[in-house]
Amino acid sequence: MACAAEPTSSSTPNGSPLPPVIDGRAFTLELANTGEVFEIPADRSALDVLAETYPGIPYSCRRGFCGTCKLTVVDGEADHRDGSLTAAERDAGCLLPCVSRAAGDRLVVRADLHLPSTAIPEEKR
Repeated sequence: MACAAEPTSSSTPNGSPLPPVIDGRAFTLELANTGEVFEIPADRSALDVLAETYPGIPYSCRRGFCGTCKLTVVDGEADHRDGSLTAAERDAGCLLPCVSRAAGDRLVVRADLHLPSTAIPEEKR
């Protein structure tokens, strides 16, 4: 089972303030499809950090409800902090980077299925 992002009418934020990261730990996030490595600070979400490099990455609620930002974990253990993934989705490696984090020091995710070409800066295509 692949972790397909839920369809959404918009990939832009809804304008509400970002929820704070509670009890966050810094970790390293690697994109398996590009090999890029991102350091995720304890006080920021993985989605936040990814959106700096990939401003077109799909997201909507930023609170772990909609599933728009869903990625697939290929290595490492996730600390699921969302309220919407089913046990089957979690077992399949789905992760919502807007709220969930790595349970350890490193997490490798596959994001290529969820980044439309318009989300990838030209120099990285």
